[in-house]
This record gives sequence, C-alpha cells and structure tokens, in this order.
Amino acid sequence: MKSPRISKLKSRIPPRSAGKGNQRRKPGRSVEKILSVAKSDAPIGAVIRAIAGAVPVEEWQKIPADLSHQHDHYLYGSPKR
Repeated sequence: MKSPRISKLKSRIPPRSAGKGNQRRKPGRSVEKILSVAKSDAPIGAVIRAIAGAVPVEEWQKIPADLSHQHDHYLYGSPKR
C-alpha cells in the first residue's frame, strides 16, 4: 500500500519526456527509493547519496566550480574574493 505522501510527491513530478536528459539518469532512482532510504535508519550519507543520485548529470554540471569558495557571491550577490 502506497502512502499518501508518496502519491502527493509523485503528482508534483513532471512526466518524463523522450529527451536525452532522461537517458543519463541512473535507473531505479525513483521517489519511492529515495523516500524508503530517508525513512529507514540508514546513515545520513546513504540518504544524501540517494538524493544526489536522483539529480540528472546536466544539473550537476550547472553548479559553478568555485561554489564552495564563493558561496556568499552566489547566495547574496557579494563581490567575489
């Protein structure tokens, strides 16, 4: 039996298109998988890996290489150091 929370989350996810972005996703990384890991007594590292594994490669490539050093700039618009 699926929980109402899972159904609600699935309803907010747009349907997959035939675009090549979906082909790079790791198989088996569904909302149910992520939520099952998050609800379990798994270590926090396993939960983070489950969530990060669900993010397409194209999205990870959009993150600036200097984000950790320049986070104030990207979050608040401060001048870069």
